[in-house]
Amino acid sequence: MKQRFYLKLIASIIVLLLNGCQQPKQEEASSLNQVLKIKELSDLASVEFTVTKIIKATDDSTWYKIGDRKILMSCDAKIKAGISLADLTEKDITINGSNISLILPPAKILYVNIPPESVAEQYAEIDFLRSEFSIAEKNAFLQVAEKDVNNTINELGILTAAEKNTKTIIESWLNIAGFKNININFKK
Repeated sequence: MKQRFYLKLIASIIVLLLNGCQQPKQEEASSLNQVLKIKELSDLASVEFTVTKIIKATDDSTWYKIGDRKILMSCDAKIKAGISLADLTEKDITINGSNISLILPPAKILYVNIPPESVAEQYAEIDFLRSEFSIAEKNAFLQVAEKDVNNTINELGILTAAEKNTKTIIESWLNIAGFKNININFKK
């Protein structure tokens, strides 16, 4: 289903770009308007990472709690990154015949999601006089795991990969649309 969506997306963009670039010297403004139509696509996700997070928790031992509670859980966090095409403006695009220069918005994290079906309790040790971990406690552990995933995003290189993939995608679209010299940079 995702593949079909992406194929339709690419086909739509190619048609939009080809319609605007069929006549090389007609008007660069027309080509610019055609290129700006990709803004309607909004977010372009160009990379998806799946990060497995292990969650280990132990109850505090205090004088009124007799026995231990330990739990080991795992979850898969899905992270999508790309660019917001809606942030593209006319001044970010320069067209001169078959030459085009684009300054794209910087890559950003589009979402971090931990699907419930990816959460698994791997191990639990609950002493006789203690209660099981509640759903609220397990959800709190997952929130900590999500914050930890967000804190490690820069170490994963996901934004760098998103910019690289985005550049490849846009270059191929523009190449198919008839542009010969394509220069793509990202805003800082």
